[in-house]
Amino acid sequence: MAVGTTAATMSQPAPIPPEIVAEWWTPFEDFLAKERRFSRYTVRNYRQAFEDFYRWLADPQVNLWSTGFDALETRQMRDFVIEAQRRFDRRTLHNHASGLRTFFKFWMHRGKLRRNPLLNVPLPKLEKRLPKFLTEEQMKLLLTGPQRLLESGGISAHVAWRDRLAMELLYGGGLRVSELVALDYGAIDLDTGVARVLGKGQKERLCPLGAVALAVLKKVRA
Repeated sequence: MAVGTTAATMSQPAPIPPEIVAEWWTPFEDFLAKERRFSRYTVRNYRQAFEDFYRWLADPQVNLWSTGFDALETRQMRDFVIEAQRRFDRRTLHNHASGLRTFFKFWMHRGKLRRNPLLNVPLPKLEKRLPKFLTEEQMKLLLTGPQRLLESGGISAHVAWRDRLAMELLYGGGLRVSELVALDYGAIDLDTGVARVLGKGQKERLCPLGAVALAVLKKVRA
């Protein structure tokens, strides 16, 4: 092993060739971010799916990259899904497949591909998970947590009321975290108790806020 080389760096996958990224990924990324307005998290996951799929195609034991995306058939995509199950859990595999389907569909619309090879390729069934929730008592403890920390001297009054407001808006208004982060005072009508938020895909929706959330909001603004 060369000086300065560690096992961690040796195990890292090789970067995708720049010309492949420029030709196949960059236009798709622009489409996701600018036209579809996907979140950076989703774009990042789609890139991981693209890079993983490219490495599988370029693997000498698979040797499918030389024929190109358009030559892929259902049988080969089934092989990919089977092999990918060794590296990813089922949910991650489904997310990657979703990204690849969108990738193929994008290039079909631009005339670079004739078909989507992932169509009709079965995926392993997702495990059915029961929803997890807090009890009423646990929710009360969570919402009053900032005040208890303030009383014990653990945080300042500003931080305590800021955190309390954030939790009340999430709980009382049903906001997503991304919606909360993007929310400003001008988007809240205190008279009607409604917040105008931007959700997924930059779609606007109205969220009625709870009485406690409005009370905390007025306290913070005072």
